[in-house]
Amino acid sequence: ALNLQGRLAGKRLTLDNVDFRIFDGLARGTAVLTDQQRTNITGDLSFERINLRTRGEALTIGSQFQGDANGKFRFSAPVQDGTVLIDSLGADGSFVVTRGSLGGIDLGEAVRRNTERPMTLGGATRFERMSGAFQVVPAGYRFSQISLTAGLLQGSGHLNVNRSLQVNGQMAVSIGR
Repeated sequence: ALNLQGRLAGKRLTLDNVDFRIFDGLARGTAVLTDQQRTNITGDLSFERINLRTRGEALTIGSQFQGDANGKFRFSAPVQDGTVLIDSLGADGSFVVTRGSLGGIDLGEAVRRNTERPMTLGGATRFERMSGAFQVVPAGYRFSQISLTAGLLQGSGHLNVNRSLQVNGQMAVSIGR
């Protein structure tokens, strides 16, 4: 379901109310489409209860990420021939994921092994809450100020994901109080 309300004034379309259902959740916000020297769209959205597994499957990146996501972000992108150029999209915002799981990485096992280069591949990390900030840039995605809580396991760090879905970053993980 998609609901748009706005007004057109000259070469500027202002959407005061953007409301749509997506990935089992809800997104709301505003957007402005301008046609000055270059056509551009800017806006802000907040989202609630976005199902990460459904989102991952729809975007063909798999279902290794699970949980309910909430957050908000600002975005801008050029528009050419009526099409938003997703590869040039810029966005920044914050997120909170509850009752989630990171598939393919077992942070608890990495801490238990306590070696200089712990092997973290395989398994999964279930968590109660993960929050952070993110940026969408032409090279990919940057996640910073990540904070993860999974019972006695606590984690913080940052990650970068390029357009080929290669991940690099650093997480400090501890178990206990």
